Amino acid sequence: MNEENSPQEAALIAEMRLAYSQGDMSKTETLARTALNQYKNADISYYLCAGIHGQRRYSEAKPLLRSMLEEYPTYFNTYVLLAMIEYYESGPTNAVLMLERAMESGMDRGRVYLTIGQVHLEDDRPSEALAAYANVPEKSSSYLDSLIQMSYCYRKLLRRGKASECLTIAAKLDPDNVHIQIEHADLLVDQRRFSDARKAVNALIDRVGFNVRLEVCCCRLDLAQRMYDSAAAHMSNAIAVAPYQPYLYQNRAAASIKARKFKEAEEDIERAEQLGGTSAFLLGMRCRLHLRQFHLMDAAKVLKKYIKATFDEMDKANTLLKLQTK
Repeated sequence: MNEENSPQEAALIAEMRLAYSQGDMSKTETLARTALNQYKNADISYYLCAGIHGQRRYSEAKPLLRSMLEEYPTYFNTYVLLAMIEYYESGPTNAVLMLERAMESGMDRGRVYLTIGQVHLEDDRPSEALAAYANVPEKSSSYLDSLIQMSYCYRKLLRRGKASECLTIAAKLDPDNVHIQIEHADLLVDQRRFSDARKAVNALIDRVGFNVRLEVCCCRLDLAQRMYDSAAAHMSNAIAVAPYQPYLYQNRAAASIKARKFKEAEEDIERAEQLGGTSAFLLGMRCRLHLRQFHLMDAAKVLKKYIKATFDEMDKANTLLKLQTK
């Protein structure tokens, strides 16, 4: 935030940041448009672009972002949004070029590679994300976040020993970090150390109270212990606070499928799709939903789409990985 912001500007920007963090892109855009009538500010301009981008109106966001680059050439998140648009519209080549341009403009290398990793994770490509996170320098302010994200990637790849190593290093850097402790609880779930995981999440609840990421961890633990209604309830709690996050609906749908509450699962899958959830992941979930109901022909049709989407994403990922390692 600009140090010269007036109290009124600061309050408006805080409101935009909250709306954006909750995934309410329409509100973010509306707040920013209103504020720009009163103030000329890089943060406000960014949230206007971010709100439009979050609604996938890329053709409208792109010229606004390019204008921002001319006016605020050192505003890092402008490069990030442009790179994401390039990636989704035309593939990885232009996205990588945009992020390289950010580094050439003096942007922190760690932040750039952390962003590349996050894009890969959105598309469920943990191996490619790991390659990006490995490029975050130890002296970067993004290093701690990269370690936490690397742990998550290793868990997805079932390399739990490596995940534990990342968390050990991270905990030495910041022993009281809540995100590290939640990630550790998730690792305990993956290791099927359910008693230890339950103790860990209960301690975190006592310490921090409500936390969306912690609710997700509790949901995973309940799913692992076949407490499906409790798992869905945790996701409902999270959705009440962050109703525009597609992965929360995906998680609740998973719990509903396990509980054989197929109508609720269908509604959550549709909502996740509307919010831009990962297409391949949602196709896989829809296939499982059909199989649980013995709708075999429907499952077969979705499975074909799932296989095609998965291989398409693998081709894009391999191309991007080659570009990153040149």
